Formats: sequence, C-alpha cells, structure tokens
Amino acid sequence: NLERLISGERIIAEEEAEDTLWGRTGVQLAKAERILRRRAEEAGEEKRQIEELISDISHQIRTPAANLKICLELLEGELSEAERRHFLSLAEKHLDRLDFLLQSLVKMSRLETGVIRVHSVTSDLRTALSGAVAAVVPKAEKKNIRLSVRCGSVFLRHDRKWTEEAVFNLLDNAVKYTGENGFVSVDVKVQEIFTKISVRD
Repeated sequence: NLERLISGERIIAEEEAEDTLWGRTGVQLAKAERILRRRAEEAGEEKRQIEELISDISHQIRTPAANLKICLELLEGELSEAERRHFLSLAEKHLDRLDFLLQSLVKMSRLETGVIRVHSVTSDLRTALSGAVAAVVPKAEKKNIRLSVRCGSVFLRHDRKWTEEAVFNLLDNAVKYTGENGFVSVDVKVQEIFTKISVRD
C-alpha cells in the first residue's frame, strides 16, 4: 500500500480490516491517500481560478489603454489650457489604472507559475517598514498628508521583500483615499503569539 501511495495509485481500504498493526496501517494509508488526493484537486481548482484572473485582468487592460490613447490624440489638437489640464489629468488616471492592472497581472502570473516564494529570515522589521514608507512619501507629499511610524527595534522571522510590499499596498491605498492635509499612521505592537502591524488613516 505504501508503494501504491508513493506512486499516486488509489488505495481502497478493506471494509473490515484486520485488527493488527498491518491492518490499521492500511486504513491510515487509505485515509492519507484520500487527503492527498483532495488537496491535489483543491490545488488544481486554485490554479484554474488564477488562470481565470489572469485572463480577466488581461481583458481589463484594454479599457484604460484605449482611453489613454484617446486622451493623447486629443492632446495633440488645439485645446485651451483648462482643457489640456483636464485631459492630462484623465490620462494620468488611466495610466495609474493601467499600471495597477499590469502589476496585478505580473503577480498573478508569478502565482500561477509558482515563482513567488517566501524566504523568512530573522531581521529588523523596521527595514521593511522604512522601505514601504519611503515608496509612498512622494504621493503623500502631493496631498500634504502626514505619515507617522511607531516601531521600535523588532527582530523577527519574516520575508522583508513581501512584508514591505504588503505594507506599501496598505499605505498606498490609505494615501489614495485620504483627503488633503490628512494623516496616516503605522503602529507595530509585539504580542504574545504574533507581531501586529496596523495601518490607520
């Protein structure tokens, strides 16, 4: 049975297994086979969903790309200064949308191909936080939004790259939906089981 499990064959447990070590082992192997098979099916479903997301994002990219092209064509014509500013603003919004979709497409593709890997090492969490905050500062300055980070020296196991990206995404959304002269804060609290990172706007 063990050889069949390793080779991927289906194991069918006897309805009345002998009450011996080998009999009980056969029952447990059959249970293990069912669990492994179910997880393989779930992984296949997740892969299908990711493929659908990639297809959907690819389709959504066409809209901002087409709108951006229209804005650029209009900007080539004779426009007043107010009209020019208006279409430049629209072009910037479509470009931001296009950038967001392209980044999402890259991330989904990495998930689909198994490129994304988490490499956890013990390091100071402040390094990841400072990188995330530095990346969002330009946008915050444009809206005169104050950024505050409260974090002491916290050494823990984490993937600096993906932790930084996760915090950046939260900060980026916070700055995006916070009005001018607003306030965004990052607080880190070491708790008994885990370390909590809170982003508030």
